[in-house]
Amino acid sequence: RNYAQTFRLFLRFLAANGNPAPIDLTIHNLRVAIEAWKTAGLASETLDNRFRNLRAFFNFLLKDGLIISNPAAGLERPRIERRLIRPFTEEQFISTLAQVRGNTLGLRDKALLLLLADTGLRISEALGLNIGDLDLAYNTAIVMGKGRKERRVFWGETARKALMTWLRA
Repeated sequence: RNYAQTFRLFLRFLAANGNPAPIDLTIHNLRVAIEAWKTAGLASETLDNRFRNLRAFFNFLLKDGLIISNPAAGLERPRIERRLIRPFTEEQFISTLAQVRGNTLGLRDKALLLLLADTGLRISEALGLNIGDLDLAYNTAIVMGKGRKERRVFWGETARKALMTWLRA
């Protein structure tokens, strides 16, 4: 669906701009299309996605001998804007905790939320924890992070109590 949407939009763009045949496309056509999408206010991630879809499509056409040269070959990849993630406010966090049910899954969810809040773990890191990774006596855990780097994280008493309650259940 993603590829199909990119191609529909690219064909619509080409139709509004002289409708060149695929064999006649140049890097200029692709630059103009991406710039038009950028001007339309598309997110940098969307532009990058469309760039990758078009590049893959032209690589396919070239590989199958349907075009002589790939117009996307020299096209520079759009830069993706890196934005800081906004942390939860205290009110948002309290509201989220209040929605957790009191059953076993709720105890797990509460322990996970408090662990994430106290340690700053990525969700994938927290989900990768095993009981053997936890040191409940000292409120610490050994975590395998990005790049397979190990690190030790610490959590507070509230998270420890939530973890203990869930583990008992």
